Amino acid sequence: MMVDARMQDNDDSDESYQVLRDAKIARIKGWSPQERAKVEQDWTELFRDGEAALDTDPAGPVGQVLATRWMTLLEDFAGPNQMRSDDTTARYTQWAESPSPYGNPRVWEFVARALASRI
Repeated sequence: MMVDARMQDNDDSDESYQVLRDAKIARIKGWSPQERAKVEQDWTELFRDGEAALDTDPAGPVGQVLATRWMTLLEDFAGPNQMRSDDTTARYTQWAESPSPYGNPRVWEFVARALASRI
């Protein structure tokens, strides 16, 4: 049945997400205090630069550089090659529409539009 197939796809997706989430948590726990401080600094700088770019075109060069930096930082959490697929970019774009846990929500929206312009 079609419904059963879709439910199975959702179950597989949830299981895949859980595996990625567990790997991400393990990676973060292994970071030294210096690595954690560096990541925090990188995100702070990215949000600062994102705020400075809010009046630019997200699909333009500045927006695309910010989107690339954003995805690179996310990959630090997720692990190599986990943030590169179009599916992941599309999912991230959806996540960015929910309340942001960190930083200026306008920067999240800007980066989501920058990433969406790639799809």
